[in-house]
Amino acid sequence: MKPPRLFGALDAFVLALVGAGAAFAWMTGPGEQGSRATAYVGGKPIAWWPLSGDVRLDTIEAGIGPVVVQHGEGSIRIVQAPCPNHLCLKQGKASHSHDRLVCVPSRLVIAIEGPSAQDKDGLDAVH
Repeated sequence: MKPPRLFGALDAFVLALVGAGAAFAWMTGPGEQGSRATAYVGGKPIAWWPLSGDVRLDTIEAGIGPVVVQHGEGSIRIVQAPCPNHLCLKQGKASHSHDRLVCVPSRLVIAIEGPSAQDKDGLDAVH
């Protein structure tokens, strides 16, 4: 009787793919620090906040009720929401460009944006 095979060619391929993905994520790092956060409800922008400055709380009206966000000192997070499972609260802080905080029942997405060209050099166009 032949013993069962524990590791095959497909297993090796999947392991190599996961390893390559982990190496890529490690090499690219978390991305650049964001400069502001924009809140979208149902795909429409409704508010934005700078990530710099002192910590502040703001309330926005989302799809199913008010959502409280805490922003400042370089990050933003959702601290109170009307959704039943509160997964959005467990996402923690977002601070890097292209990070997202999402509350699906409220149809809320908070997107972190990096510094614009104007923020970096004071110019918004060169003629």
